[in-house]
Amino acid sequence: LLMYHTMVTMSEHFYYEHQGFWGGRKPYYHCSWLSIYPDSPEWNAYQAADLEYSLGKYPLDGIFLDNACASGGPGMRSQVGEEAIAHHQEGLRAAIKRANPTGVLYPNYNTLTPMGLRTVSRAWDAHMLEGQHPVPQQHRSGPAWTVADFVTVARRVRGLTGKPFWPLMYTPQQYHKLGIAACGAAWGNPAGVIDRQYLQFMDDVEEYVYSDDVYPAPESTVELASADPDLAATAALRLYPLTGTHDWVIQVVNGTEIDGRLAMREVELELNLPQEDLARRAWVLRPEADAAEPITLTNPLRVNAGVWAVIIIGEELVPRVRTSPALIAPVPGERTDIEVGVRPWASAASVPQMSLALPDGWLSSAAATPVDGVVRLSVTPPQDAATGNREVALRVVSGSRVADLPLLLRVKPRVELTLGPDHFAATGTTEGATALEVANNTSRPITGEVALSPPDGWSASPSS
Repeated sequence: LLMYHTMVTMSEHFYYEHQGFWGGRKPYYHCSWLSIYPDSPEWNAYQAADLEYSLGKYPLDGIFLDNACASGGPGMRSQVGEEAIAHHQEGLRAAIKRANPTGVLYPNYNTLTPMGLRTVSRAWDAHMLEGQHPVPQQHRSGPAWTVADFVTVARRVRGLTGKPFWPLMYTPQQYHKLGIAACGAAWGNPAGVIDRQYLQFMDDVEEYVYSDDVYPAPESTVELASADPDLAATAALRLYPLTGTHDWVIQVVNGTEIDGRLAMREVELELNLPQEDLARRAWVLRPEADAAEPITLTNPLRVNAGVWAVIIIGEELVPRVRTSPALIAPVPGERTDIEVGVRPWASAASVPQMSLALPDGWLSSAAATPVDGVVRLSVTPPQDAATGNREVALRVVSGSRVADLPLLLRVKPRVELTLGPDHFAATGTTEGATALEVANNTSRPITGEVALSPPDGWSASPSS
């Protein structure tokens, strides 16, 4: 859950109420917006305090910072201007982390030079790129690129920042699948496109595409036998650091359109891999199929590709998993049960073993294997565990592969007090009304007292 915020724009009312506030250059108008130069230390401190307050008060996962680099002010596209943007956003990110150690600063940008992108992105956890979308070559235009161009540019962006990013694409509905597939091949995450089947597949292949231990391979690792603007092929290396094992991950995106419909075609690939890797087992994963299709590796490799095909070269496949509840919210000193749904890619797959990798002092159940497709685990934070978000790991052992999947826990306090509204008007004899809610997050009854301490001369009492 991200809160929307904007970096460089504000209302005229705010500006004229605080005209003496600005120590840097005065705000200016850009695209009919009253915009702020990010070199104002007062604005940086004000906005940072606002974000820290919001994340400290509400269960937010971070801030979506719109217009983060859209300033058209004089000198903002210079090296000095881009350094000022980076400095401002570093202050915002530090404030977010003080309130929530796992909180993210997630900006949207659309006007940075390649060098500026590298400079400013040092302040980001992830980012959004608002721009073009992929289409079949006969429909390319100003807002649309061919598949080959889109994947090339998106991979370059990911390489410049080294951060996860979401291309925001205003894609025609008939090309939603193509947009999602192209993002997967370029290690991006689509925004603005919805297709349940393809988004589910993106979730299924997450450990082969988006894991922290997936590293893009050189472009020469996989090459199309003949260049085609409707085709893109990319390769990555999926490492398993705990066992020293690796898999090759090759993605093919096909934007060929026949009679107005995206069509399957045979694609020929040149694989520039070590000879011993070409002797390994391989599978094709597709959005249209729940099971993996085993294939025999040849070089060149011919494979039938729909819009999206993911080829895994290795000895076995890591199963797909999903935890329940989606939000794991334990209470200090109490056990919380977790169910992990397991979907193997093949019926003959090895039986995985799962456990939780937790900080010292935390308790968990023993490692377990699936029973009727479900692994049951539990977690117990220590009595003095700090409340708030904490990232742990679900450890999946599948044959010679050990994958630590990130798992977010939100430790809740034993008792929560909520006041709403937390500000109200009360003048003279006028009474202000608010509601105090007390939530017991433990599994047992709790008794206690709530004391109200109004200022001198004020009184507070229950309304009923």
